[in-house]
This record gives sequence, C-alpha cells and structure tokens, in this order.
Amino acid sequence: AGEIVFDRLLIEYLSEEYNIKITVAVKSKPALNDALIGDARFIKLDRIVDVIESGSVTAGTNLDKTNAKFNKIYKEADIVFAKGQGNFETLPQNNKTFFLLMVKCVHLALATKLDYGEIVLWSKSL
Repeated sequence: AGEIVFDRLLIEYLSEEYNIKITVAVKSKPALNDALIGDARFIKLDRIVDVIESGSVTAGTNLDKTNAKFNKIYKEADIVFAKGQGNFETLPQNNKTFFLLMVKCVHLALATKLDYGEIVLWSKSL
C-alpha cells in the first residue's frame, strides 16, 4: 500500500473528529513516488475530503509552477501540512506550514538541527 492509504486514515479521523475542512493536493503528473488524482480516487479519498491537483509536476511544490486553484486554497489555508523533503526544500517556511518528513541529508539535518534519519513534524513556529 502507498503512503496515501495511511494519510487517508489520519485525514478521515481529523475531518470527522474535529469537523474541519480539509483539502488534499496531489501531483498533476508523476514525480518520484508522489500521489496522483487516480491514487486518491482509488482509495476513495475524494469521498471524504476535497482532492485537487496542485499543477506541480516536479518533486516538491514550487508555488510559481502550481495552478490558480491550488494557489488560492494554499493562500487561504489556516494550516498547511506538507509531506516530504521536497516540500521542505521548495515551500516557504512560515508559521502556518508544518512539514512531515524524514531527514535524509546532511543539509536538512543542519537546517533543522535534527538528526539524520529522524522522522519529524517541523515548523518555523515550533
């Protein structure tokens, strides 16, 4: 099973338990092992939350390369959870963005003051 299956469990819990609006953004074309709209539909994620394509077709999420719908939702979001080192390296580090990732290189370990191989939820605000 892909990570998106486990993501769905957390997303389902948060949306039901806390009655919050969640939008999940997936890649528009294959990039490494990132989830696509077909993956989200396959696990029926689109039946519990809004699922959109980001417009991004590379590792990470370069906001200059994302579509208007994604940009609008991203800017209006109260909290952003971004998974993976690619997103850590490309998205702005601000007080509303939380990165869930594994520290996979020395550069990231130095930037976050975390240990190589550590799995972490990191934010500028923490």
